[in-house]
Amino acid sequence: MERPPQTVCLLLLVAAAVVLGAAGFRWRQARALNVAKPSLPAAFSEAMPARVLWAWEEPEDLHALPPTVGVAYLAETLLVGDLLIALPRRQPLRTALDARVMAVVRIETRAGFVDTPELRASVATRLAEIGRRNNLRALQVDFDANASQREFYAGVLKLLKPQLPLGLPLSITALVSWCGADSWLHGLPIDEAVPMFFRMGGPRAISSQGPRFYRLAEPLCRGSVGVATDEPWPANFNTLNSSTRVYIFAPRPWRDAQFAVVSSVANTSLAQELVR
Repeated sequence: MERPPQTVCLLLLVAAAVVLGAAGFRWRQARALNVAKPSLPAAFSEAMPARVLWAWEEPEDLHALPPTVGVAYLAETLLVGDLLIALPRRQPLRTALDARVMAVVRIETRAGFVDTPELRASVATRLAEIGRRNNLRALQVDFDANASQREFYAGVLKLLKPQLPLGLPLSITALVSWCGADSWLHGLPIDEAVPMFFRMGGPRAISSQGPRFYRLAEPLCRGSVGVATDEPWPANFNTLNSSTRVYIFAPRPWRDAQFAVVSSVANTSLAQELVR
């Protein structure tokens, strides 16, 4: 039996509404799934706090460190020469179960170093293995590459990034001279470069007020700063943004008495409390 035109139109409208409703449900469902996925990379501010202690090759007991302070511990040193030699951390490290921890790998070149694709791949693979360790919040690479080694370093980082766990931030330490307007770091697949205002080599870099606070033109260098407890800090350190991540190095093991200072003292007083 032939239906009236009005009935046909009504049925078509109902069918269209059903199709659109189903499509809308699928879109909302997909959107919810996307929101639940981690960002690429995870926000570094969530991965690591604004204060981080470097734990170098010393016995360190940091189990009482407040969770508002992170730990960047030396995990391994890679000696890169005619052979790649991995030296694991030799000293004990104790942290709280809920500590926010990043592993640091130091790279040093030795006699016989020659930049080859095979060497780049080997170094990147070893770094990735460390980055896949359990309970890490980030990976940091520490390499004072000279001008002739920068292409090698950049190549290693480009090979490394895709091998790291999804969302794991990649940090590097940086000489302050790398962070100018003509920085060679620009475009590297890293999430931060930490300009180190210590061990800067020579009196020209340090005045009675502390080392010059070089203009950090490179965006990768603007979110963090590295200082030490045994050297003057930049004169205008206390003008840093409160969200700037401050990495602090100590030449001797950290003491419990310093933990409260690091976790609670403002930038304006932190240097006076820690530098001795």
